[in-house]
Amino acid sequence: MEIEISKNCKLKFDEIECDDVIPSISFFCTLTMNLSLFKKQIWVDCSTFDVFTESLIRREEGVFFDMSNEFRMSVKENDQQTVFTCSICEKTFSSSTLNVEYVQLLDIDCFYRVLNAFKNYPKWW
Repeated sequence: MEIEISKNCKLKFDEIECDDVIPSISFFCTLTMNLSLFKKQIWVDCSTFDVFTESLIRREEGVFFDMSNEFRMSVKENDQQTVFTCSICEKTFSSSTLNVEYVQLLDIDCFYRVLNAFKNYPKWW
C-alpha cells in the first residue's frame, strides 16, 4: 500500500507477515520526504487498522499506530483544516532515540487518497 501525501512525501506499507493468534500485521514502513528516507518494521493490531479506517470514514480524528509505539500516523481536523502527522521513533545504541515527525495540511484529494488506501486494503480478518 503506497500513499502519496504530497509530491514531497510518500508513505509505503509493504506487508511482511500476519499473526492469527493476536490478529495483527507486520509491515515494512517507508517514509520518504524529499531526499530523506526512513524505514521501519512495525506490527499493527488489526483492530487499530479498522478503527483508523472507520474514523476517517466518519471524518473524525484517526490514529494509526504500531504495537510498540514507535510509529504513529494521525489525520485530524484542526480549525477546519485537515492535518496529517507521521512520527517514527528509532531506538539507537546506548539507549538513545531518534524521532522523526512530518506534519502537513491535507487537501481534500489527499485526504481521500489516505482514506481509500486503507479502505481498499485487502483485509484477511
